[in-house]
Amino acid sequence: MRRLSDGRWMLALALLACLGAGTIGAFLLGQYIGWDQRNYHVYVPYSFLNGGLQRDGAPAGSQSFNNPLPFLFWYWMLRVWPPVWVGIVTGAIQSISLWLGLVACWIVTRGVRPGLRVGCLACAFVISLCSPMLTENLGSSFIDLMLAGPVLAGVVLVLLAGPEPAGRSFARRPLLCCAGAGLFAGVAVGLKLTNATFVVALAACVLVGWSAWRQRLLALLCYGAASALGCVACLGPWALHLWRIHGNPIFPYYNALFRSADFPFVNVRDARYLPHTLLEALAYPLRIATAQPETSEYGLRDWRYLMLFAAAGFTVVALAWHRSRAKTATAPAAIARRRLAVFLVVAWVVWLPQFAVLRYMFPFELLIGAAVAALAVEGAAVRLPLVLPPVMAAVAIVTFQPNYPARRPWPADWFEPRGFTELPVAGVYFLDDWALGYLAALLPAGSRLFLPDRSVESGGMPMAAGDATVFARRMRAAVEAAEAPPLVAIAYDSLSWRLREVLGGYGLGFTGACRMVATRMDRLLACDLSRGQPPGLAAAIIDPGRDYRLDDPASGAVFVTALRNMPAVSRAMLDHGLVFRLPAASALQVTVGGAWPAARIAMRAGGRIVATHDAGGSGELTACLPASVLGPGNTAALAFELAGPPVGPPPPSGGPKTLRIALAPDGSCPP
Repeated sequence: MRRLSDGRWMLALALLACLGAGTIGAFLLGQYIGWDQRNYHVYVPYSFLNGGLQRDGAPAGSQSFNNPLPFLFWYWMLRVWPPVWVGIVTGAIQSISLWLGLVACWIVTRGVRPGLRVGCLACAFVISLCSPMLTENLGSSFIDLMLAGPVLAGVVLVLLAGPEPAGRSFARRPLLCCAGAGLFAGVAVGLKLTNATFVVALAACVLVGWSAWRQRLLALLCYGAASALGCVACLGPWALHLWRIHGNPIFPYYNALFRSADFPFVNVRDARYLPHTLLEALAYPLRIATAQPETSEYGLRDWRYLMLFAAAGFTVVALAWHRSRAKTATAPAAIARRRLAVFLVVAWVVWLPQFAVLRYMFPFELLIGAAVAALAVEGAAVRLPLVLPPVMAAVAIVTFQPNYPARRPWPADWFEPRGFTELPVAGVYFLDDWALGYLAALLPAGSRLFLPDRSVESGGMPMAAGDATVFARRMRAAVEAAEAPPLVAIAYDSLSWRLREVLGGYGLGFTGACRMVATRMDRLLACDLSRGQPPGLAAAIIDPGRDYRLDDPASGAVFVTALRNMPAVSRAMLDHGLVFRLPAASALQVTVGGAWPAARIAMRAGGRIVATHDAGGSGELTACLPASVLGPGNTAALAFELAGPPVGPPPPSGGPKTLRIALAPDGSCPP
């Protein structure tokens, strides 16, 4: 029992348990390949190390300009170590945040019998592990869980900053604790601005528990000065870099204030999960529990928030009813519990109207176990039974719903790139969608990436031909260079109508030559561009058996380069057509339907026309290629020849233009 009361012994065991949970959990969960990693987790450190900020056109949108410092070590591991070790080491680092939440639990249960105190610690550990958000982030490239560590270190220091008698000057230990808490909070917000929530919450926490206002103000002064120092140390050099290039130290955020010429004068924010009324705000814990509507990217359900608020409400009512706490009101443990309560309340009140993104609340989430233990101890003072921690832990286990939709088994290579060696060296690549920024680390050396004309409301950078931003100037310079580099467009399934319009404004069009490139995350089209060429046709990857609207800008499908779920493309596109390899002894059926004004469609295979469709009519054109006419290697080539405009608005009458491709496994065509 003596060892149970030894805090160093118990916290060492807790640290070992957290390290074990972090490393084993990261190994079992597998590789994270979600949207955020593909969009900016790889691009931000790569851009910092290779000068992309001054060269590229924001291929990750507004997140291209995030502080790269917290991503550098992870990116170094990614380039040097096997993927499984990247995940294990990342999980070990993140587990420190989990442990600091347990340290806070140990502090707020001071004065409790050793056995009960250890039980509270064990329950807090279970409550923290039963987190859907933890399964989404553990071992991944997300930095939110890792940066919860500095915030929680600040909370621990404030909880340890004992009150001083009213007649005494400020002692050294409280002074150092407040300054240390401020330094940790400043580091956290300097590395990621969304941690500003907890800087405010810690500032409110620092004001609690002193016997005189002079002590409160001195504590706040120490905290504020240290937090400013930590923020400047971690964010200052990067903010100065952004200021010199774009005139906004946190570009593109809060541009209504800084008014950089490279972005509209608006404040970009993620408003997907914000409550819109007071009733919605009050019911937000229930919304988190039911995900109706969603509060995170993957629609996780977490009942612990609702249970915490319900338990807190019940305990507060019980305490207000009895009013019998005068003897313990100034005890250090009681002060620590009040500070913890203030931190959680202020963090929630600041976070909810500003962000409401659950991933940004890791410090709050990792303190739920400590908060439950504090409620149990406070309730025991008014004769409430100490059953809350085990009940909460049991309910957390029962309601726990793991959340890891973007996980894959650990590979030998993080990206498993295929086809990138065939792309031109030092080319200019135009991305047709989000979550392709990671390609910067795979493309040939010297390549430049642009994400043209995305929605400003969602964080895209304006770079159409008529824009006066630095991104439009870079894009224009790349297109008009005397020694023109190769120009390539990259997309997921199809090259969109919108991309064709933007590139057409720069005098660029598609040559019709496309190739397939692939990674562990995506299969992509890479299509060559040419100057002085009309915007041309669109390319797409199509699914057998599905209809495609050829006159619908959203589909962007007029010619195709490959069929999804089939073997790889054999060679580049020919004559605005498609070249692909079929499964052995399969026939290919192609149907084009709808009205085509002023157009003649011809489909060729094996060098001969197999079907035609004259202008002005409607109906269907069907061609079938039996296995017997396929070329060497079981390949087939098709081309569509249109005498009139290839795409455009649908005619006043007649059905939509559609394309359907199907396979006949027996290798024969219908009569």
